[in-house]
Amino acid sequence: MRSQTVCAVALLSLASMSACRGDSDGVASTTIAALAPEERLPPNEPRTWELGVHCGAGFLSYKINGTWWRTAEAGNTRGWMPTEWPDASSTGGFTVVLEVNTAGDQLMVTHAARTVVYAPTEPTDADLCD
Repeated sequence: MRSQTVCAVALLSLASMSACRGDSDGVASTTIAALAPEERLPPNEPRTWELGVHCGAGFLSYKINGTWWRTAEAGNTRGWMPTEWPDASSTGGFTVVLEVNTAGDQLMVTHAARTVVYAPTEPTDADLCD
């Protein structure tokens, strides 16, 4: 039987995110490129991003592909964060992997093996924070 090792390394910068999977025959690795501020996120091509979440993660306070995004998971909870993600009040932000589906109507944001799905939206007064 082959022994297998699976690992993922997340860098807390826009530089890159790596994932590797190896077995006794060798190691293969993949690097996920960072999304530049004005770059469009191509469908089904993940990119890393520095997610600023000082007001929570229910509404993304910047546009991706010219669109605002909101998750239904947050409901009406101001400052909502997935429990698996870092405390925004202490970090201010962290690196995530972004991926948009082919239709462009879902944005998947992943950190620490926890994915939150976002849909296009328009900001409201409730989305503004101090």
